[in-house]
Amino acid sequence: ALPIFTTVLPGAVETGIVAGARGSDANKRTISELMRSAIPPGEVARRIEGAILENETELVVCREAHAMHWASRLVPGGLRRVLARSNRIES
Repeated sequence: ALPIFTTVLPGAVETGIVAGARGSDANKRTISELMRSAIPPGEVARRIEGAILENETELVVCREAHAMHWASRLVPGGLRRVLARSNRIES
């Protein structure tokens, strides 16, 4: 039987969605760094299909997504506070 849902945490995917991103230069540099390890959409789709077929309820695709996922589990709300503080300082 297939799961009712599979939660996907993809991380950086090569979609071009960030090409027009607005924000501070520091935020743009951070996004550029993340996009260097971006995964092609086809690869993400294959991993999602595999997770569904294997009846997995959660799929974390790239290493950055793994890091953020575990950081949010170890210190709930901590990552959000750090990112919010960073955005206020750099804006």
